[in-house]
Amino acid sequence: MPEVACQRTIPVSEQEIWDYVKDMDNWAQFIMGHQAHELLDDKHSVWTVKGELGVLARTVVFEVDITEWIEPSRVRFTITGKTEQFDGEGSFLIGGQPDLAGLPPKRRGWFRRLFARLSRRSRGDERAPAPESGTSFACWLRMDARGMTGPVVNAMIEPLMSRAADDLAEKLRGAILARAGEAESAAS
Repeated sequence: MPEVACQRTIPVSEQEIWDYVKDMDNWAQFIMGHQAHELLDDKHSVWTVKGELGVLARTVVFEVDITEWIEPSRVRFTITGKTEQFDGEGSFLIGGQPDLAGLPPKRRGWFRRLFARLSRRSRGDERAPAPESGTSFACWLRMDARGMTGPVVNAMIEPLMSRAADDLAEKLRGAILARAGEAESAAS
């Protein structure tokens, strides 16, 4: 079952991050492949996303159900495919420790851990960078494709999910910083 997690530190308050991400219309267009989304009520929405796996391109419709909404620090949700056989879960965490605190641990095999450590060492970045001051913002997503093609799709989708999560986190960070800069300019 593929899963990804990413974390960014944003030099703004927890409330500023929450004020931005609580409204999906602010950031929905940042989802890689976003075609459309519709808010059905305060806990249910339907999303349409176009994904590309190598030579395969597919438009997927799925439901997102909010299972936990704790302002201003956490949102948890489930995902259910409407046009494809898959389901998943995820969360956004704001604040706390910048080490993905509160997220389920990512399960990595010994080979992946070894490869990651060797690649860090060969690049000369064995030591972690100094933490940036600000508020931690973390995203976590786990998906599971089912059916006859499920195992193949699961094997192919994790790199795409990782790129999409990093892309979303960077775009959110940039948009939140831009919004904070605009608010600061308006207050001056």
